[in-house]
Amino acid sequence: MGWLAGWDKRVKVTIDSTDITAALANFPVLLYLSVASGIDPDDVTFIFDEVGANSLKIAVTEADGTTECKVEIEKWDNGNEKAWLWVKVPAIASALDTDLYLYFDNGHADNNANVGVKESGPGEAVWDANFAAVYHLEEVGGNPQVKDSTSNDEDSVANTSDPTAAGKIDGATEFIAGNTDSTTLTNSQNAGEGTVEAWVKWDVVDGARRPVINDDGAGYLVLTLNTAAVANNHVMFSAFDTIANWAEGITVLNVGTFYHCAGVYKNGEVTRVYVNGVDEGQSPAAMTGDLGGVALALKLAKWGAHYFDGVIDEVRVSSVRRTAAWIAATYESGRDDLVSYGAEETPPSGVGMGAKPPIMELLLAGVLD
Repeated sequence: MGWLAGWDKRVKVTIDSTDITAALANFPVLLYLSVASGIDPDDVTFIFDEVGANSLKIAVTEADGTTECKVEIEKWDNGNEKAWLWVKVPAIASALDTDLYLYFDNGHADNNANVGVKESGPGEAVWDANFAAVYHLEEVGGNPQVKDSTSNDEDSVANTSDPTAAGKIDGATEFIAGNTDSTTLTNSQNAGEGTVEAWVKWDVVDGARRPVINDDGAGYLVLTLNTAAVANNHVMFSAFDTIANWAEGITVLNVGTFYHCAGVYKNGEVTRVYVNGVDEGQSPAAMTGDLGGVALALKLAKWGAHYFDGVIDEVRVSSVRRTAAWIAATYESGRDDLVSYGAEETPPSGVGMGAKPPIMELLLAGVLD
């Protein structure tokens, strides 16, 4: 197994194949670093002990130990020894576990080429062209914009004064019913098929409380994750076309609980709704209207009089119909139940130490005395 030149420490990260039902490509995996991380859970705070507050002193590679992956740092909280990283993994197998290596070395130069914060070049590279928009949704400061992590830069055109809140993944946004400042975002990446997803916690589950809406401004084409009293508080998903039918889930929603909700659509096919990674239902009939080429406006927390009341986290819009395997793996990753961590490793003799002064390398190698 190779070792990335110039790095002095690493930890093995293993993606559990039992949660991967079909091979995935360019999949964003969450690495949550803390005292209790991953499936087991594992204490990986030794990473913070080494690099401290500088989150660019890391690298993530594929299983060969040398091919680097792109990494977006959603948040690096050195004081509390917690971090949320998104890693673009080129290939994840379903028959065997997939390994990664997370390198960390305070003496190494900043890894600006492959690691970056939200809206940096490396950060945006985590989200490939199939992602139309990605919103992590902890936007701090006074009346902040909601920022898109993809290179499409579909940031909010209207600010929100709704407060930040504890999310499923780092922070999130608390939307208060009746506020007129629900967030409107531009999303013109529609290609006639797609996926809408989010982690959602309802504070109220009566009536039509709609966290994520995608429409053309006239209310004719609407993509929404929705809970309604007529549906017995189930998650619903619809792509409104000439027949305007709904796919309805079976999970009964409880207040104060996060659910991963996803809906998929494509012209000529039924729409489907997923709750916590499980396919829970399809629309009565296939879509008969092609949404391709329509400029859609993505809105959070309001459509008409249907205000959402609760917390929304990790909203993603894709321009492809995601597979059941993709959605299930997204759920497992989001709840930090997809990966496990090994012990801290140091390089074999003669490998690493790339950032050390040359005289030190000579002394350690026994060339000087």
